[in-house]
Amino acid sequence: MHALNRAAKREDIQTVRDLLASGADVNEADPNGETPVMIAAYRGNTAIVRLLLDAGADINAGAPTAHWSPLARAADAQSRGAVVLLLKRGANAGAPFYEHTVADLVREHWPNDDEINNLIDSSKHDAS
Repeated sequence: MHALNRAAKREDIQTVRDLLASGADVNEADPNGETPVMIAAYRGNTAIVRLLLDAGADINAGAPTAHWSPLARAADAQSRGAVVLLLKRGANAGAPFYEHTVADLVREHWPNDDEINNLIDSSKHDAS
């Protein structure tokens, strides 16, 4: 596992900052195809997600052997904060997720959350 991925997994924000400052590749995937932002989103660590996105992390990076994106990972972990942050920053909720979309996965966990549902709906309009 790459240093930035390890730091995101440990939720070590200072090491993430240091690695980014030293030029670490913010989009380098581990052997499973997970990028640091996917790991941070799954952990629900919005501070690290924000740092990685600000450093140029691909908000829609997906593991090549699966349909997982940072938004899907955050939804699977039921991390509302990370879901909201990713949607506000432009994550593609309409991306395929197995036989559905990432939006379906998100709504499965928060069917009555007006903020999340409005963000998903507005992202559909932004894409058209």
